[in-house]
Amino acid sequence: MLVDSFGRLHTYLRISLTERCNLRCQYCMPAEGVELTPSPQLLTGTEILRLANLF
Repeated sequence: MLVDSFGRLHTYLRISLTERCNLRCQYCMPAEGVELTPSPQLLTGTEILRLANLF
């Protein structure tokens, strides 16, 4: 079980696989836009699975 620095238990893991969504919601894509993460800095499928298995 994952416990944060405030003593809260976390019972699930949420991983966003991409920031390149084309829906352009105001929540994550404001009118002025955002800089996207360069591809070499994104996690690979293997890295995502490894993190999920650690949880």
